Amino acid sequence: MVAELGAIRRLTDGLLAKAAKRVDDTYAYRDSGAKDAAAAVGKALGVSNTEAQRSIELAKHLEKRPATDAAMRAGRLSAHQAELIASAAAKNPAAEHKLIETAASGMVQLQDACLAARNAVEDAAARRKRQHRARTFHTWTDKNNGMFRGSFALTPEIGGQVKAVVDHYTQAIFRTKRIIDDREDHDRYAADAFTQLILKHANAEPRATVSKQPQSTESKDTSRVRRNVHVVIDHQVLTRGEALEGERCEIPGVGPVDAQWVRGILGEAFVTSIIGKGKDIRTVAHAYRSLDSACSAAQPFGTLAPFAGGRRSPGVRGERNGFAGISERRTQ
Repeated sequence: MVAELGAIRRLTDGLLAKAAKRVDDTYAYRDSGAKDAAAAVGKALGVSNTEAQRSIELAKHLEKRPATDAAMRAGRLSAHQAELIASAAAKNPAAEHKLIETAASGMVQLQDACLAARNAVEDAAARRKRQHRARTFHTWTDKNNGMFRGSFALTPEIGGQVKAVVDHYTQAIFRTKRIIDDREDHDRYAADAFTQLILKHANAEPRATVSKQPQSTESKDTSRVRRNVHVVIDHQVLTRGEALEGERCEIPGVGPVDAQWVRGILGEAFVTSIIGKGKDIRTVAHAYRSLDSACSAAQPFGTLAPFAGGRRSPGVRGERNGFAGISERRTQ
């Protein structure tokens, strides 16, 4: 029954999108006194104007993507799935049919496939510029419960660092709460961590002034959290400085990042290089600019030890790629 209702909902999503676009095309919203089609459709459906506008935009995209349109009319795609596919196919039309097939595997698989399809045809420099322009930060008050809420978008390079710091504070709060047996959900600890980070900085810098006296190089902020951002990157990408289609260069839990940025943070963050052939991992290497930074950063990756039949290679060998050395762990 759930499957049948799901198919009905997907069909309804498609019909509503086309009807909403019809209201926009014919200016029918003027009869209701609404300022635009989104306002009229939103009122009729009991949804926000933003959600109604998304339906209108989806219908416009579907006119250019007949395969996606047909799949949605057949009840194979939800509105959200169709949005993802249409957006990715606009940049990489050749991937449209494969993306439609991937949708049957689930949302996570589809989101990853859409991101990969877009990255496959987008220049790295253009992607950096696009993502930089897309950064945003919004706050509002939730009218349901009065809570202060927010939404933000950061480049993956910055987002990975933010996530690492928030995770560090979240784990510290979790350990403290566990000792006093006062446990809550992980997302509540993360909210407390975010609050502490923002307010701690605000309290440390109460006035937005520029000091005319240079700061002493001897004074150090002992409360500063080291940004151990773990990046999974194929070795050839690390040495080449550019990721080609099918190659990995990403922060787990965040997404693909620029290979040149990874090369630039060596010495500040720990970089894990997965070297493999196809889906088989042959070597896990740790690239770094100095032996000291490698030793201090190796501890978080203690969980990598159990490779079946594996052996650790403690040696360090020089490379003509700007890196001091590579410590490897190989699998049989």
